[in-house]
Amino acid sequence: MDKKRIIGIAGLVLATVAIIVTLSVLKKNKSGMIVREKEVTSYGFSMGTSTTFTLYGDDETALKNKANALNEKLEVLDSEVISWRSEGSEVARANEKGGCLTISKTLYELIKGSKSLYDDTDGALDFTLRPVLNVWGIEAYTEGDDFKLPDEEELKKAKEKTGCNYVSVCEENSYENRSEIESGCNDIDACDTENISRESDAGATEDGRNTVTESTGDSGIYKDVDCGRKYKLEIEKEGITLDFGSTGKGYALDIIADELASDDTVKGGVFAVGGSVLCYGEKEDEAGFKIGIRDPEKSMNDMLGYIKVGGKDEGAFSVPESGKVCISTSGSYEKYVDFNGKRYHHIIDPKTLYPAESGLVSVTIVCENGLYSDGLSTAVFIMGYDASLEVLKKNNAEAIFIFEDGSIKITEGLEGAFVIN
Repeated sequence: MDKKRIIGIAGLVLATVAIIVTLSVLKKNKSGMIVREKEVTSYGFSMGTSTTFTLYGDDETALKNKANALNEKLEVLDSEVISWRSEGSEVARANEKGGCLTISKTLYELIKGSKSLYDDTDGALDFTLRPVLNVWGIEAYTEGDDFKLPDEEELKKAKEKTGCNYVSVCEENSYENRSEIESGCNDIDACDTENISRESDAGATEDGRNTVTESTGDSGIYKDVDCGRKYKLEIEKEGITLDFGSTGKGYALDIIADELASDDTVKGGVFAVGGSVLCYGEKEDEAGFKIGIRDPEKSMNDMLGYIKVGGKDEGAFSVPESGKVCISTSGSYEKYVDFNGKRYHHIIDPKTLYPAESGLVSVTIVCENGLYSDGLSTAVFIMGYDASLEVLKKNNAEAIFIFEDGSIKITEGLEGAFVIN
């Protein structure tokens, strides 16, 4: 037996309290005067990985406060809404109870977007695959542990507990009559109204509807919703486990972007969580952003190249009107086990129940939507180059493909924006 090992995404855990570094950048304004622009960088740990916020603006105190607030919001999003591991989160309670449940708008939008990608990718993006992933155990493996290949019977039994087609969400106001509501979610009145992320905030209006303003003090990340009679989740099959590891970090980019858009003190910024990065707004010196793409054959600090986003550089990827560009990468080098002369990585193909064999070692997705950038990076890795091109086009996404033989292909929208070192 060959030596067994696994390499995971390295993350520097700096504790949940953010550490902030402030830099001053001298620049000329339009009148030619030298002014001092502030750059605040905040490091934290959330969603099982290291996080980094870099914000640009003129008010140092405001930037520091914003960075701290964003870190707090991220932790709340993970622990109270989307983490399947966090006891008491919306997702954990949905997994435990099943059936028809009342959920927040935050979770509703995450499931709706993930389900859309499931449909677009012919099931390659499967957010119910957790039982199969647990059988493999690659994510949790550390060097020195015993590792064995799962047998076919184990995988088949795990597969029986999956299926995004057994998961549906509905919004009451989208139905024209009661019968349509009942067909979309079997018994609205019987739905578990306790399965809301912030039970203590729940109340009732004069007409008897349960409502909640999703907020956790200064860190409230949730969107105000009328949730007692609005957003519903139905899990039709027993044993289904929701796991948004393939879309949750990207969804966090979207939520952070919304927060930045509502704050005039932040003129631009970069937010990174695991393999997903948000570029927002711009630097006042119009230098643009450069986002490194890791070399799959080398250490995590070795960059194969970088993507130019915004600014004056020729060929840079244009920042849309929303001000946000989201970049996510998935690769077989992130977590894997070498066993008996063969490498088994953590990106499992829902159809074969084995690590995907698409000829790729890395896929980077660039688009405006964070959830889609994250989910597509996983799905496209599984689907392979040829099968994924139409899906990318449909979702207005660009991609960088790195193949096992070291060759690289990029989609048309990144020509000139991706620079190889």
